[in-house]
Amino acid sequence: MVCPGTSAIHEAAKVRRLLVVPDAINNLRAQTQFQIDRVTGVRRETCGTVIGRLDSEAMQQFELQLTLVLGLAD
Repeated sequence: MVCPGTSAIHEAAKVRRLLVVPDAINNLRAQTQFQIDRVTGVRRETCGTVIGRLDSEAMQQFELQLTLVLGLAD
């Protein structure tokens, strides 16, 4: 699964997008909103190298928002 990100921040899209601030773990160059509503499946061989990783707090937020977007939340 791939989740696209953008540095064009949209305040109105907070439910469908996760804002991540750059740090040494995620290696982002600018604040990035990950577009959770645009998650898609891709073949592993089409993916490039790993840029960075989300910390556990950001990953928990991502998982929560993904369950909401997919309609899997209770």
